[in-house]
Amino acid sequence: MRALLLALSLLLPAAAFADNKPALPKVDDVIRALGVVQLRASSPDPTFGGKGAQIGWLKAGEAAKILTVKHYISIFGTEVWVEVEKKSDASARGWIYAGLAKDIAKGQASIFSVESVETAEASAAKVRAAASARSDELIENED
Repeated sequence: MRALLLALSLLLPAAAFADNKPALPKVDDVIRALGVVQLRASSPDPTFGGKGAQIGWLKAGEAAKILTVKHYISIFGTEVWVEVEKKSDASARGWIYAGLAKDIAKGQASIFSVESVETAEASAAKVRAAASARSDELIENED
C-alpha cells in the first residue's frame, strides 16, 4: 500500500506538465530580441485598432524587462502586446507586438525569447518533491 501511494504521488503531478507548452509572456519576465523589434509609443487603441507611433528599436540580442502585458481580441485571434523597458537604458520604454496568443502557446510566433520563465520540468520537479514529502508524512502518520 505504501509503495502504491508513493508511486502515485510521484507520477501524477508529472502528468500535469507533460505537454511542456511555452508560457505566454508575463510581467517581470526578461526577454531578449531575436531580431530587430520595433518599439511603439502605445499598444493598439481597442476602438480603432491603431498602433502607437514607432519610437525606437530593440536590436537583436538586446534584453528588456516586461512591465505590462495586454491582450486584444482581433479577427485573427487574441493579440499579445507587451510594454518593455530596455535593460541597458531604463528610460527607453515602448510597446512590442508579441504575436497571437494561440501561436505563442504553440511556440510558433516569437520575435523574442523569454529568459526568466520557469521551465515546466523545474515546476514538475518541485511538485514531485512536495508530493514525495507529503507521501512520507502520510506514511509516518500511518505507523
